[in-house]
Formats: sequence, structure tokens, C-alpha cells
Amino acid sequence: MKNDNKRFLSAEFKTRTEAGLTQPFFIKIHPNDNVLVALKDLAPGTQISSNNGVFELRENVAAKHKFFEQNMHAGDHVMMYGTLVGQLESDV
Repeated sequence: MKNDNKRFLSAEFKTRTEAGLTQPFFIKIHPNDNVLVALKDLAPGTQISSNNGVFELRENVAAKHKFFEQNMHAGDHVMMYGTLVGQLESDV
């Protein structure tokens, strides 16, 4: 059975542009992921609203790079594309 993760793409996280239109600035690929993907360069202080609440970025996140949607601790699982891809060795 083919697993088509494209159906899970979520662009519900948006920011307002000066023209009043909305455009996504990050995506969550699969609902089980705890990693988000930046669609453009994001500056410290950018507010992120996800299923886990609202938080502010502490550091720059370059376009196409991944970041966690919550504080993570040693031993936590890293989920991407709906799949376990790793386990943290230290707090992030």
C-alpha cells in the first residue's frame, strides 16, 4: 500500500503580507510530526502558531530548514513525515 504523505501537507500556518493576502511561512508535513519546515527565512522573534500553541523563535531559521514546534528534551522522539527519524541525546 502506497503511503501518500502529500495529503497531509498543512499550510494552515500563515502570516499576513502587506497586501493583505496570506501566505504560508512554514508547513507541518504530517499531523504526527513535531518538526516544522521553514518556507522562507525566519527571524528571531517570529511568532509561530501551531497545534501546540503559539511560540516565538529564539534564533534564525533559514528557508527549507526544520525546527521543533515545542521544547524538546533528551530521549524525546523526532518525528518527520509521520515517521520516527531519531531520538534526542540532549535538550533542545
